[in-house]
Amino acid sequence: MSKIEVEYREERFYSLVRVSVLSILTILSFLVPSGLFSKIQLVQLVLGGLMILSLAYHAFITYMPDTIITVRKNILLLMDFLILTFLINVLGEQGIYLLPLYALIVMQSSVSYGLPYYISGAVISTASLAYLAMESPYWKGQYNILVAFGITTLLVPLFYIKSLIRMDQRIDEAEEKIAYIDELEEQMHVELKGIEDRDAYKQKIKELVKKKETFTLMFISLEQIEEEHEDENVNATLLQSVVDEVNKALDDDDFFARLSGNEFAIITKRQRVFLRKYLQKIEEAIISTHVVNGKNVRIEPNIGVALHPEDAHNEMVLGKCADEAMNASKEKENVHYMFYRGLTS
Repeated sequence: MSKIEVEYREERFYSLVRVSVLSILTILSFLVPSGLFSKIQLVQLVLGGLMILSLAYHAFITYMPDTIITVRKNILLLMDFLILTFLINVLGEQGIYLLPLYALIVMQSSVSYGLPYYISGAVISTASLAYLAMESPYWKGQYNILVAFGITTLLVPLFYIKSLIRMDQRIDEAEEKIAYIDELEEQMHVELKGIEDRDAYKQKIKELVKKKETFTLMFISLEQIEEEHEDENVNATLLQSVVDEVNKALDDDDFFARLSGNEFAIITKRQRVFLRKYLQKIEEAIISTHVVNGKNVRIEPNIGVALHPEDAHNEMVLGKCADEAMNASKEKENVHYMFYRGLTS
């Protein structure tokens, strides 16, 4: 359901509630004896007229939902305050029980219609209270009470709206994280040829550690740079081409696996003396420029290198070392690989 549909349903519900409340008040007004309240007939007349207007408004938004949306919402808001101000003026001293409704109307309209209607509601409610202070036979002598309720009307909804804005921001942040995770999962579902999966990596490194063999573990994270904008989430269509190029640079007994969406691992038994040259070869195989949707996209690696058994004897600790080195390479400009030993020294 779109945001516009949600707002329309809220407006329609609010209008229907308003019609119902006015209908009940009109019916109740006819049960009040004229001797008990001298102005009851005036109240009945006004409530009845407003009920008819509310019915007309509800019919209008039902049959013409896309017409003058902003104007009609402000008209409804204005009518609410006219009703409230009239009743408070007529009830005199007893009208104090209705004063909190100013804040409630501003709050409700702001939540249902949006922040701009807080401003409309604040302006109209302030004008209504000013009218009571200057024209009402009873309330113009109760200026301090009206000022207190006026401040409440402005501040209480404002604090409430501020909390809602913060909540919306947190929801947006959560949705962004969920979208990012979904995208990573989508990438993981893209099958790549010529590469092992995470489970195979775990099994392989456990076997090598158990045999106490000498080997080098490399964690590789790919970055996508698009028009000077860096993104760790690499376009899925480019992953296979990167994997193919890396495979060309590997030795026959090297192990190559995908750990997550854009993170990979290479296990090699190449001699240490040739390791830096080997890393440069891997680096050159990954660094490339592609054209995606008419834009130049550059792929660059961040490589963390850990040595077994020099850096760690345990596969989990060794992986942690490679991961720390990889993260360290991300923080270095123009540096694509880092040795864990370089960090500790």
